[in-house]
Amino acid sequence: MKELIKLLCAASLLAFLGVGCDDSNDDLYELPKYIYELNNQSGVAITISLNDRCGNLPASFTIENGKSYSWVNNVQKYYYQWFPFDAGTAPFTIRYGEDVTINAAALPSARQLMNESNWVRRDEGEKNDNLYRTIYTFTAADYEWATQNAIKEE
Repeated sequence: MKELIKLLCAASLLAFLGVGCDDSNDDLYELPKYIYELNNQSGVAITISLNDRCGNLPASFTIENGKSYSWVNNVQKYYYQWFPFDAGTAPFTIRYGEDVTINAAALPSARQLMNESNWVRRDEGEKNDNLYRTIYTFTAADYEWATQNAIKEE
């Protein structure tokens, strides 16, 4: 019984002094910040349409040729494995220019957007800044593949 009283007294003293576990102390543990970028080098404008269940991306957005679209991950990096958006089973399409639309799930495995190895990661800032940029680049070869595999409209 004396041990229990000593333990309660010690816990009360620590609480009174303000010593304890505080997960919100950003000075001690800074979480990594992940910036994701879709870079369009395809030769035409790209419009991406999806229903991102993570809330990082709009339902539809266009990236002009030679431009990029970047966002900061607002979901823990490994919540959905590594990736910051989740299109689920809803349609996820990529439209090249005005005439060529593909289902993103139909991309070859070496170009799948949901495959981490198809993105290039680089550290940003100074060492230990915990800032990372991960880039997926749409290429002219992607556009050529899309023209051969476009969704056929009836």
